[in-house]
Amino acid sequence: MTDICSIVSPDESLGFLKPVLKSWTKIITSYSYKSYDDCPYYYSERMNTGLLGCAALMSNSFHPLEEHPIDRRIGPMKEKDNRSGRLDLWLVNCSSNKKNATDVIIESKMAWRPISIIKKSNDAASQLRRITGSYTRDCWKLSAVFCAPRFAESKFKEPEEKIMELIKSINESLKNSLDNKKYITAHCYPEAARSVNVGGNRGRYFYPGVSLVLVTV
Repeated sequence: MTDICSIVSPDESLGFLKPVLKSWTKIITSYSYKSYDDCPYYYSERMNTGLLGCAALMSNSFHPLEEHPIDRRIGPMKEKDNRSGRLDLWLVNCSSNKKNATDVIIESKMAWRPISIIKKSNDAASQLRRITGSYTRDCWKLSAVFCAPRFAESKFKEPEEKIMELIKSINESLKNSLDNKKYITAHCYPEAARSVNVGGNRGRYFYPGVSLVLVTV
């Protein structure tokens, strides 16, 4: 068995994020081999967002800012209808070339089933559209969905085959559902994570990896 990691970029306009996503897969894979009884992507949206921010820093492309204060519109487009909130992740481009130094703002969601990815992405996109303030006008706005699928022990006898089927299914579903949108996807399923049981009293379930889907808004 081997690590299964890949990046799918149907639209090369988001190709500038490939170094970030490569670093993201390295972080998760490295952690999986150092902690055979744990997987960092299982816990929460916040932890996954933090890992993505670390990857952005490691790629030498961005300075990550988590939970950045923003104003969000909650009613008609009037100032009194705004309220303060927090942006999950702001990636500040660290390029010295101002012309190409575009920032990226990200709203994150967590999904436990691939079938929920599109809905979660739409929810995040809705939040991004309500952000007010000229400082976000020229940024890339991306919804981020971290999907950590689970497998029951009885259905995980051939893990590598099951993972490949899962990734293929996710890629095909996104292609059909996001045909008119720009997106990029990364999959990270380290071999070391395939034996981690995090089901507890709910039964033996395996969470062998995570898929990340970034979609433009």
